Amino acid sequence: MKRLERVALLIAAAVSVGPSRAQTPSLDGGAALASSQAATNVPLSLGVVALSNAGAATRKSDLRAAVGFEGAFTQTRQGAAAGERYGYGANADHEITGRLVWTLDQRPAHPKTFADVDSQFYVPTDGEIKVDVKIQARSEGGTCIRNGSKTFAIRDLPPAALQNLYLEVAADGRYKMRLGMISYFLQVEAVQRCTFRVRSDTRGNAVPINDVGVVIGPQQGVMTGDVIAGATQPAVVYGVHSYDGRWEFKRVD
Repeated sequence: MKRLERVALLIAAAVSVGPSRAQTPSLDGGAALASSQAATNVPLSLGVVALSNAGAATRKSDLRAAVGFEGAFTQTRQGAAAGERYGYGANADHEITGRLVWTLDQRPAHPKTFADVDSQFYVPTDGEIKVDVKIQARSEGGTCIRNGSKTFAIRDLPPAALQNLYLEVAADGRYKMRLGMISYFLQVEAVQRCTFRVRSDTRGNAVPINDVGVVIGPQQGVMTGDVIAGATQPAVVYGVHSYDGRWEFKRVD
C-alpha cells in the first residue's frame, strides 16, 4: 500500500516543476530567455536597456496623472496529462484575472507600428494580477488535490515582469496590445491534500506552483467607442494546454 501512495504523490509532483527550469513560453519564443531569467535573476530585455528599479519608480510617479484606460483581463488554462489507460492522470486548471490601470507612456521603449497615423503607448502603473490554481492528480493509490491563490500588486512587481504588458492606440481607434508575463514572476504556494485507499492527509502541506504565466500575447483590433475589448480566437495552445483570454479596457482620460 505504501508503494501505491508513493505513486500518487509522484504523479502530483509531476504537474509542478522546479522554478529554474519550467516557464510558460514567452511571447517572443523566448523559452530559453525565460529559463535564463529564472536562473540569473537578470531582467529580460526587448532590445532596449531595461529600467532600473529606481528609474522605473520615478517613471511611474511621473506618469500616474495621465491615466488612459482602466479595465480587466481574464485568462483560463485547461490541460490534462496522459496516462488514463494506465490508471493515472492529472488535471491542472489555472485562472489569471488582471485589473490594470494603463497610463500614458511619455517615453515609450518601443517604436510606433502604425505607419499611416500617429499612435500613443500606455503601460500598467496600478492594479493587480490574481492567480488561482487547482490541480488534481490520481492513480490506483489515491488522489491528491492542490489549491492555491495569490494576488500580485502591479506596483510591487519588478520592471522585468511588466515589460511584456503594453498597449499602443492609434489616432483612428485601432490598437495593438501585448499581455505576457513569464511564470517566474507569478509563483504560487498551493495546499496539497491527498486521499489514499487506507487513509487521508487532511492537514495538507504546502507545494510551490511555478508554471503559471500570462500568454494572451500580442493582440490587435479596433476600439468600440471608448472601449478596447476582445477575446483570443482561436485559443492559445502550448502542448496539452489550451489558454482562453478576454479583455476589456475603457478610456478614462
